[in-house]
Amino acid sequence: MKKQVTDKKIHAKKNKVKRVTVRFTEAAAAAIVKTSAKAGLAPSVFLRNCALGLQVPSKTDQQAAAELRRIGSMLKHLYPKDSNWTTSEKRQYWSAMHTLLGVAKNLDGKGFKGDQDRSDVG
Repeated sequence: MKKQVTDKKIHAKKNKVKRVTVRFTEAAAAAIVKTSAKAGLAPSVFLRNCALGLQVPSKTDQQAAAELRRIGSMLKHLYPKDSNWTTSEKRQYWSAMHTLLGVAKNLDGKGFKGDQDRSDVG
């Protein structure tokens, strides 16, 4: 009988992982743990992101971005589809929505579901 290959094994074959050991003083290691906790990341993920030049958002930025996305989602439901809004007013509404969600994206680097072009509005 053939042995079943798991997803984990397939992933490991595609993305070979190499372990790197780095030495720090106790003070430096404590500072890394403290800073990574502020960012809401595990120390290994924090160090990997720093070493690769990737964005390391703070936990506060992530929470603010989540709140902005939540507000944007609520605003989307308030859009009056059967109203007498002018084209200019509709464009202003959607511009404000995309500005709000764009700020959220800049804070944590994550996109949002409505990230496509809204040129059809109006």
